[in-house]
Amino acid sequence: MTEAESAPLSPAPPRRRAGRLLAIGAVLLLVVAGIAVFQLVPGSPAAVELSPSEDLLLTPTASLQFSARVTDARGRLVEERPAWSSDGSISDAGLFTAPERAGAYYVQAAAGPATAVVHVLVTAGPAKTVRVMPEEAVVKPRESVRLSVKATDTWGNELTVPAFWRVAAGAGSIDGDGLFLAGRAGTSRITAEIQSVAAGATITAACPAPRAETTAGVSFTLACAESADVHIGAGGLSAQAVTETVDTAVAAVERSFGRAFERRLEINVFPTKDSFDNGVRQLLHAEPTPGEEGIFAQPNSIVIDWGAPESPEAIVRHEVTHALIATTARRGIPLWANEGLATLHEFPVSESAALASRYCTASAAMNGRLPNLGVLATSQDWASYIGDVGPLAYAIAGQLAAFAAEDANGSANLVEKLSTGLTFDAAYAAASGRTYDSFVAGLPARARALAERSPGVATSGRLFDGSTVYVSYGQPGGSRVSVDVRNDRFFGGGTDTASYFGCAIGFLRPSWPAGTFTISVSGPNGGATSTLRR
Repeated sequence: MTEAESAPLSPAPPRRRAGRLLAIGAVLLLVVAGIAVFQLVPGSPAAVELSPSEDLLLTPTASLQFSARVTDARGRLVEERPAWSSDGSISDAGLFTAPERAGAYYVQAAAGPATAVVHVLVTAGPAKTVRVMPEEAVVKPRESVRLSVKATDTWGNELTVPAFWRVAAGAGSIDGDGLFLAGRAGTSRITAEIQSVAAGATITAACPAPRAETTAGVSFTLACAESADVHIGAGGLSAQAVTETVDTAVAAVERSFGRAFERRLEINVFPTKDSFDNGVRQLLHAEPTPGEEGIFAQPNSIVIDWGAPESPEAIVRHEVTHALIATTARRGIPLWANEGLATLHEFPVSESAALASRYCTASAAMNGRLPNLGVLATSQDWASYIGDVGPLAYAIAGQLAAFAAEDANGSANLVEKLSTGLTFDAAYAAASGRTYDSFVAGLPARARALAERSPGVATSGRLFDGSTVYVSYGQPGGSRVSVDVRNDRFFGGGTDTASYFGCAIGFLRPSWPAGTFTISVSGPNGGATSTLRR
């Protein structure tokens, strides 16, 4: 054994090993005393999450604190402060302050290549000032004007919220969009309110002075009524008298129907039948008929013969009724009812029309000649019927319409049902509680009951032009009748021909002397006598 082999053994001194740090990917490896210790280390920023993270609404100068969470690709938190940016104002700590100007802005947080963005919409603040435009305006009565409103906040931003409109004083109405419809002549104060801040406008409804005008080659004086623009043809008519008559007639029809026109009417007035006929041709491109005294043309144009035998107000009432029905009855109505309601509205100012309507309808029933309403629905039907039986058809239709209105508890109630889109038959049933068929079936008996006797003579009082009218009835249609009119100082008479309906209409002219007259009529069905005082 060698010396080395025989030497005694002793323990070797411990060898201290230096520790080493080894970075392996995102893992920190610490080797100490031969033992490996692992510590997880986040990677590079891969995502940024903002709080709040949804798009926001702020008012000007409002502040909002943002925070950001930065994570690596595996979702581990990275302790890194993001860089903040905005087209508004934001601090290094993420405190955003909204600009004074309303608009769209962004807030961005960035960490390395990772970013996150939130959009901020800065809206106008509470209303500070409100202005109505125009602040002053002058319109005609019943004319409309569009008003607008501008509201701004403390910083001058315009609000887009709707205004609450109202007529604070005076006449007229205004809708939610600021469309003001003037009422009668006078001054109205309109206010618009936004968020308890209000402003106003002053609208004056007034008629301008009459002026000369030419329309479609026809010379007029354009006069302003409260309800209509009135074009008065040359011939010496008084603008004031005409416009007053128009306003009176329109107001009466509106009261009867319980509703008003939404726009001004256009009424053309001519002093003579010749000028009326020419006006119809020039303005409406239509051919007038011999007995025509007025025409309504959709949507709101009326032509009147002011010199017709009937009173001007009665003619205006007739045509204005057509206009109101046209704006109300959504599905239209049969022509007999349309003409009948128009004639019915003449009666308060036309005693002659009311008298003829009552007694000629009674005579028609006595002769079995009431019209078949089922075939009088269209304008062509009506024109053909007028050609067959004559203009007294209007009087008959007026009385039949009066029956319908009576059953319906008034014209207003009937038209109200028509405004809902019902047919005339259905509207009558809804307003009266009766079927339309029962109405038609009951007409002969109701019509005969209008006359106290048959044959007979009925008389009116003094009419608008100073004349007096009488109606003989109950004779056969088309028959010859003898008429004798006399008092202690005057007598006259002769023969007449009863109408298709068995009635005949006569007049005592304004030139006839005052006093009590006896009117005697005789015909195939016998005679009748009546007295009148004028």
